[in-house]
Parts: sequence; structure tokens; C-alpha cells
Amino acid sequence: MEVNIIHYLFEALQILKFELFIGLVVFLIINWLQRGKNLPPGPRGLPVLGYLPFLGSEAYRTLHNLTDKYGPIFSFYLGRKLVVVLGNYDVVKEALSNNKIMDRPKNPPNHLLPNSTSLSVSNGLIWKEQRRFSVQVLRELGMAKSKMEDFIQIQLNMLMEVIDSKKGSPINLDEILLPSVSNVVLTMLTGRSLDFKDKDRLFLNKMLQTMVVFFRPTRFHAYFPSLRYWVAKLKIWGYDQAEYYMDKFEKFIVAQIENHKKALDNHYVQNYIDSYLLVLKSKAEKVSSFSEKMLKGNFQSFFSAGSTPSRATVEWCFMSMLCYPEVQKAIHEELDAVVGKDRRPTWNDHLMLPYTMSVIYEVMRQNTIVPISMLRCTSKRTQIAGYDIPKDTIVMPNIWGVHHDPKDWDDPFIFKPERFLKDGKAVKPQAFIPFSYGRRNCPGEDMAIIMVFLFFTSLMQRYSITLPDSDSGIKQVVGVAKLVILDNVCLKRRF
Repeated sequence: MEVNIIHYLFEALQILKFELFIGLVVFLIINWLQRGKNLPPGPRGLPVLGYLPFLGSEAYRTLHNLTDKYGPIFSFYLGRKLVVVLGNYDVVKEALSNNKIMDRPKNPPNHLLPNSTSLSVSNGLIWKEQRRFSVQVLRELGMAKSKMEDFIQIQLNMLMEVIDSKKGSPINLDEILLPSVSNVVLTMLTGRSLDFKDKDRLFLNKMLQTMVVFFRPTRFHAYFPSLRYWVAKLKIWGYDQAEYYMDKFEKFIVAQIENHKKALDNHYVQNYIDSYLLVLKSKAEKVSSFSEKMLKGNFQSFFSAGSTPSRATVEWCFMSMLCYPEVQKAIHEELDAVVGKDRRPTWNDHLMLPYTMSVIYEVMRQNTIVPISMLRCTSKRTQIAGYDIPKDTIVMPNIWGVHHDPKDWDDPFIFKPERFLKDGKAVKPQAFIPFSYGRRNCPGEDMAIIMVFLFFTSLMQRYSITLPDSDSGIKQVVGVAKLVILDNVCLKRRF
């Protein structure tokens, strides 16, 4: 009798498990089919995964194509997270000016550094305090001033020495441009740069090359954060490499902080770490957002965001010179007429080099180095373009789409530097937003444009760039930044 009861209970339990499973499946399907009232239209995707499997490696193109069907604002689910995509300038301006769309989501894709937080992933008063402090310090350290130009010139000297040694033979420009640009940022953060062959410098190069794809706003871990540990453990999609480099990068940052603690001089502050440590000392007894965890995260944010997009822009500029030899010829002529051959270009020259500036702007528009801006999140229920957007909705600005919208750009897929020229001056139309829009745009915008200008003009003044006869093609990488890898080009001295 007891055996029969146990048998029946076991069978009932099995039936209950099956019914619960079926119920869960039905719930997920119904939930998937339902859309909130007055949400922006959009594709349904799949249960659980949402539209994530359909975005492809160039998600910004997929999103831009979807605007043809759904309009400049549409929505879908990535995983179980509702995402609203902004596809033209008007909706980007409206949304990113809205104080209810100022936050970052809880698991932003760029937050992979262990035991840290940062201004780029923080919200509210914490974000405001950290951004205000960081921008002020970087300006005091020379961002967008002649002092930063000195840092850049030192790196250009090292870079040109390597290029000259090749005497016009094929060279891996990416291999030497990456540390050169990155060293400018490193100098502002730590007070010193690293030799190209230094072991720490070689590690940082590899870390930047690896991590660019993991900071992409459409990566798996941003929408399934609880599974990140397991995909790394099982070595799926390279997440084990991401964990390895972020752990090692954390140790590098900690070592930098400890070294600066030992040598800290209240009267001689020459870098970001020292400035931050002094604030930590002065606020030891007060409640504030300053902490070593925040310092680590801010270091990572500035180093990554300051290194990769700027280097990528310079390489895309050179890629355009390869594609459009007549543009390269025109830039050489303008540089020769304005700067000559006896001195290097300076930032003060940019107003007298309108065609060169227009080429830089067109490179930034056509290629849109950060094609999908850092994600935002609604802190409260709000509206965009008349649609109701629930609290905690992810907002995804497709900057590449903005830069290829025929409403704002004539022949958007054609390389036309003259679109940025007006009355002999280089101008920036309102729909040109390579550094995003609003109060949470890139805080290093001024630094980035000066770096790109000086690296590009200094190298163009001295060299012409061509492909070797045996060229085997040029590699592209799409991550948080859109990269072209110039690993086989010829830079020949012009004089």
C-alpha cells in the first residue's frame, strides 16, 4: 500500500513538473507576443533571446535598415530587456536632452573591470560629481591646451623614427599607431608614457585590441549578465580572454595607484591619479562618491575611450587617403601652402586648413568610429516622439544611422568632404554628432579631435601613403569602435 502511494505521488510530481514547464513556456510566448500600449513599433524577435540573434556583426547597419520599415524610432527586446532604438537626429536630440533618459543601464557592456565602478556607468549625483571633477582635472593637466600638444609631439617623434627606419617599405601602421596614441592618454593619467617595447606597453596594446569587441553595446553580456561567468568558464565567444585581460588590467591599475601613493606630493600634481588621490585624502572624513574603486573604473574608462576611437579615426583617415588619391594630393597641397616644410602643424593651424578639417569630419561621419553610442536607460516613464517609454527601458542611439540619414545628408554613402565646407571654412552641421549628444556625451571630445588632427596632419605633411604591390587586403574590426587595421602600408618621405 505504501509503495503504491509513493508511486502515485511520484507520478503526480512528474505531471506537475511537466505542467509547470508547459506553463512557463506558454507564459514566455504570451509575454513575447504582447507589446505595451503606445510603444514604438518594431520586430518581435524570438522568445527569451529577443532580436539579439538577428543583429549581426554590423548591428548599426541592421538597425539603420530597420528604420525603412519602422521609422526613425522603433523598439524590440534584446533578451528580456526592452530596447528603444533612435535612428535619426531629431529623435536623438529629443531623447538625449530628456532628463529622464540620462541614466546608464544596470549592466552596461563597457563595465567589465572587476572590483570597480566609474563615471561612465554611474548615475545621478555620483555621475555629475565624478564627471565635473574629471573634466576639470584633465583640463588643468593640459587637455586641449599646448601642454597636451607637447605630449603628442613626443609621441610623434617616436612614431616617425620608426616609420623613417622602414624607408618606405611596407609597415604595420596599426602596430605602432596604437601605442603612440594610447601613450598620450597614459601620460595624462599616470604622468609618463611607455616605450613601445616595454612589457607593460605590449600588454596594454593586446588588452586594447582584445577588449574593443567586448565593449560593443550589442554584446551578449549586456542582456544576459548572470550568464557571463559561465560563458567565460566554458570559454565561449572569447569571454575567458576578456576576463583574463580585465583581471590583468586591474592589477596594472592597482600597481599604478600604489606607486603614486608612495610618491604623492601635495604641491606637485602632474597627472590624473595624483589629483584623485589628493581628493581621497581631503575627503577621508566626508561622504562622497570618491573611492579607489571609482578611480580604477575612471582610469579604465578614460584609457580605453581615449585610446581606441582616436587611433581608429587616424587609421580611417589614412584609409581614405588610400581610397581617394586626389584627396591625399589636395591635403598635401594645403599643408605645404599653410604649414610648409620647416615646422610641424599645431592645433592653431586648424582654422587655416579648412579642407583638411573637412576631410577629418567626413571620415568621422562616413565611418562613425563609435557607431552605436553608449546605452542610456529611462529613470522614469517618459515619452519620445509621442510614444510611451516605460521606466528601465534601454535607449540605443544609432549614431551611424544619424550620419547616413538622407534627410540630413546628401548622398550619405558617398565620401564628400566638401559637405563640411562653407564660405571657405570647415563647418559642422547639427546632425554631425560623432561624440554623441547632450550632457552625457564624450567628455574627451576636445582632446580626441586635437589628437586626430595633429597625428593626421603631422604624418601627412611628412609622408605619402600607398599600398604595396603585394597587398592582400585590409582587415576591419567592429566593436565599441569601428576599426580598420592598416597592417601593410607604405609611408614614403615627401621631403
